[in-house]
Amino acid sequence: MAKRQQAEPETPEVTDECAHFWRIESPNGPNSVGVCAKCGASEEFANSMPGTGWDRGTPEAKRAAALRAKAKSA
Repeated sequence: MAKRQQAEPETPEVTDECAHFWRIESPNGPNSVGVCAKCGASEEFANSMPGTGWDRGTPEAKRAAALRAKAKSA
């Protein structure tokens, strides 16, 4: 009778060629971390579009909004 080999736990391999399937944590602040279910790569994702959510009150966002308004009126 042949011995069964115990399977080694698979470790995710991060590659540039993966078609990522992101699992992103629930929103809790301006950014959420996502981990690829296929290769284990991780990346940070914004929880809102620029100028529409978490960043509306920052000085940079206010300057950008003022520049956009100025460009529209010109």
